[in-house]
Amino acid sequence: MSVELIAMSHSPLLGINDPAPEVEGKLNEAFESLKKRAKEYDPDLVIVFTPDHFNGFFYNLMPPYCIGYAAESMGDYKTTAGPQTRRM
Repeated sequence: MSVELIAMSHSPLLGINDPAPEVEGKLNEAFESLKKRAKEYDPDLVIVFTPDHFNGFFYNLMPPYCIGYAAESMGDYKTTAGPQTRRM
């Protein structure tokens, strides 16, 4: 079995506080490059490591890690609300 790791930083403020046009252009190029790389790899399984940003856990119930099998977006930060199932 082969394994591919694709990782990058993120900001929940993209689309709200956009960077300067030249930075945004480079960022979009990076997104497209990684999207192409993932599509060419054609994975059978994708594991996403992502922060919760305290929307599901608070300090009184903060596990060291959580493994989810499904996700649903709240639609905050100009994202689409609903199930987070995506086919490439």
